[in-house]
Amino acid sequence: MLGGDGSIATDHLKIVISSVPREPIPGKPTNRPWCLQERKSLGGHSTNTLIEKPKLGEVRLNGYQIRYKGNKIGHDRFSVERKWLNWTNNTWQKGVITYDVDIVPDPF
Repeated sequence: MLGGDGSIATDHLKIVISSVPREPIPGKPTNRPWCLQERKSLGGHSTNTLIEKPKLGEVRLNGYQIRYKGNKIGHDRFSVERKWLNWTNNTWQKGVITYDVDIVPDPF
């Protein structure tokens, strides 16, 4: 979680490789290879920019959503620059989130 302008944060994720079938969830497709994280902005506006690409998976940025899919077992990382509108003074702020990802072969 980013605190203020110039913030740097690290988020640790443990996910199952995308090729492993997922447990059934009523109303959801069985092919769910993407890990989804959704962030909010109190100012109502934000953007995400990929500044370091992952080596073992794929990232998709769309509005408030960050999706990651692990294609190979191992340790991966990627970084996203996040900009948001500060609702108290109507100025843009930015910070960087680095995602450290452990991709495992079996469901947990």
